[in-house]
Parts: sequence; C-alpha cells; structure tokens
Amino acid sequence: MVIFLVSTWGDGEPTRDADSFYEYINDIKHPSNLLKNLKYSVFGLGDRRYELFNQMGIDTDKALQKLGGQRLLELMMADAEYGTTMQDF
Repeated sequence: MVIFLVSTWGDGEPTRDADSFYEYINDIKHPSNLLKNLKYSVFGLGDRRYELFNQMGIDTDKALQKLGGQRLLELMMADAEYGTTMQDF
C-alpha cells in the first residue's frame, strides 16, 4: 500500500522533483496491468487560485488507475489557503 502526497507547481505542472515520476506513470508504453498489485491513495496539495487546482493529484490518480492500481480512498485535495490537515478528511 502506498500513499502518494503530490503537489502541483505553477499552472498544473508537477514539481521539479516529481517530473520523472510524472513522465514515467504517464508513459503510454506501460501495460494496463503494470500496477495490478498496488493499493494506493493520492493526497494532492494545491492552491485554488490557480486554474488547474491540484492537477498533479488528479493526473496521478488517473494514471495509477489506468495502470491497474487499486484505489483505497477517493482522491483527497488540500488547498494552500486553508489550514486543512489529513485529520480533517
């Protein structure tokens, strides 16, 4: 089981540290069952002032599902403007 904590940078892009991860999971050469044994949840960090709020979290969740991962919890998204913690979910 894995919890992915991901942040969106700029206008919907992954952070610099997550670029290679983002490219890897979105590579169309992967078979649809690559992550069939993965149970995961995604927690996105973003800022509602941007048009593509939490896009990295949304894209990560979709890519993991496309690769056969089994989502444990619905995608959770936090806004930088609010003091929301995971306990609030």
